Amino acid sequence: MRVLLVEDNDVNRQVAQLILANYGVTVDAAPNGATALRLFGEQRYDLILMDIQMPGMSGLEVTAQIRRHPDAVRARTPIIALTANAFHEANEKYLAVGIDDCLTKPFEEAELLEKMSVLRQASQQATRPLFDLSELYQMAHGQTNFVRSILDSFLENTPEVVTQLTAASEASDWAQVGALVHKIKPSLKVLHAHDLLTPIRTLEAPDSLPEESAKATKQLIQLLPQLLRALEQRRQKLS
Repeated sequence: MRVLLVEDNDVNRQVAQLILANYGVTVDAAPNGATALRLFGEQRYDLILMDIQMPGMSGLEVTAQIRRHPDAVRARTPIIALTANAFHEANEKYLAVGIDDCLTKPFEEAELLEKMSVLRQASQQATRPLFDLSELYQMAHGQTNFVRSILDSFLENTPEVVTQLTAASEASDWAQVGALVHKIKPSLKVLHAHDLLTPIRTLEAPDSLPEESAKATKQLIQLLPQLLRALEQRRQKLS
């Protein structure tokens, strides 16, 4: 596994490198945003750890540029924000920009490894197409305006669902998670977003254990922003 670590603090950077090296992870370290973008242009990474508060180019600016990469697969490289801001509202802002998950500094080694594992698994699944619009086009009888309208609705409403899912998961409110899943499942079926339907099946299983529900919800929260970015790219081509 190869990770790009973007961190301007020398001590924090060395600590993170040591933790990752102990688990056999290859780490390329960047002390600033410009170096991070240069390394990203030269090398493919499985995951990026991104400090948010950096002088010059912020982590959010670097993330925005990565998400605009012409290679759609590389543009979806999982990114974990490293931030001193523990407020939920800030995390929502990071997710809206394209960050996949957030880790508050100072972080626990186990928490870092768990988030990396979840994102890595989601990323491997996402190398396949995240959606298929063929059924939607059949329903629309080839009318592009109808397809565009459906995508616009999904792109407008789903970010709020991601926010609500995150809050419900953190509160272990599985009834609310179930209600939200029930809300978005029909759209995901129309979009043939099969990788997202897999964790939904786990959540809908009557014998699903709390730890299984938590893992499935995390996977769904990771994949939904990736689906939104991919659909936004397709939507722009329909303009």
